[in-house]
Amino acid sequence: QMGSKMASGSGSRGMHDMGFFTRLSFVWFIIDGLTHLIIEGSYLYMALTVTPNKSDSIFGVIWREYAKADARWGIRDGTIISMEFMTVVIEGPMCIMIAYAIYNRLPWRHAAQLIVCFGEIYGGVMTFGPEWVMGSPALDTSNWVYTYIYLFWFNFVWVIVPAILLVESWLQLTRACAIAKSEVKQPTAISQLWVNVLVGSLVLYMILLVPILAWKVTADEQ
Repeated sequence: QMGSKMASGSGSRGMHDMGFFTRLSFVWFIIDGLTHLIIEGSYLYMALTVTPNKSDSIFGVIWREYAKADARWGIRDGTIISMEFMTVVIEGPMCIMIAYAIYNRLPWRHAAQLIVCFGEIYGGVMTFGPEWVMGSPALDTSNWVYTYIYLFWFNFVWVIVPAILLVESWLQLTRACAIAKSEVKQPTAISQLWVNVLVGSLVLYMILLVPILAWKVTADEQ
């Protein structure tokens, strides 16, 4: 039954019978993917060659303007390059793949969407997290345009929209798992034992991680 439902769901294609939210998701992933591949891809190329501050291309002009708010985007910054490499090489193509999956009703859409959306949120945190920890030396908040348009709005969109889509995928996958669970046999005692061992190990790891790190830092200071 589950297989037939998924097969029938992935058989149709097109936009004519999609809901409004699904249509918006399709458009978002097209825009998101092209932004990663073209706009951010241009930064990655320039950062690894001449740097945006020394480029005469139209993309160099764009990134020099944004670098007025965040100077790291005009130079060869290791943190930004590392994040953008993952964004351009992995997330950009995956966004286009998700748009394709939405259009064709492919069953793996939400699994890929969950991964990409988590990556988007993580990328936003790692883009600004290290900078904030160091006191934001590269950020210029003296101008409201730099603060609220360049730094806040341009980045907030790439956190809040993925967060909404992540919740959607979480709910869809949870519902699918609940349906699948009702149609298959319950796990054996042995398989359930291994699940309990894995969960217990993860919990123990998280409990011990903080005190071990605190002890290590104290020992190094002494």
